[in-house]
Amino acid sequence: MSILIEHCGECGRPNNQQKRRITQGMKQFLINLYNLDKKNPEVEYWHFRTVLTNNSVGLDYALNSRFGLIERKGYTISNSLCAGYWRITKLGIDFVEGKASVAKYLYIRLGEIVGESKEKIYIDQVGKKRFSIEELLNENEEENENG
Repeated sequence: MSILIEHCGECGRPNNQQKRRITQGMKQFLINLYNLDKKNPEVEYWHFRTVLTNNSVGLDYALNSRFGLIERKGYTISNSLCAGYWRITKLGIDFVEGKASVAKYLYIRLGEIVGESKEKIYIDQVGKKRFSIEELLNENEEENENG
């Protein structure tokens, strides 16, 4: 099996659509941020290194922002001291508390969200499924066939 990767004719970046879900590491980052926020409500934004702990897995925490669960402090070249600072959103709080759901999958192409699944999930459903390399490879094959 080979996975065909198309590239954008203008910028050369991979042009394949990605199917992204909330991972266990993203969930743990969100819970850590929620707990920090509750204990220290006077702090508006937290640096990611403060939020990451030994029980955080991976560095895909920023994808939480694509689901609307966290937001980054405004970052510009002239204001680089803001880099890496995040806060939890109202949706993020409600998600952690089990009061809100989000799309199970987001579809991303060239860094932009191009769609989302109709199926929704709650936080207690994140990470319940064991990892299966066969299923992951089958998903990639289906995505490449469906474009």
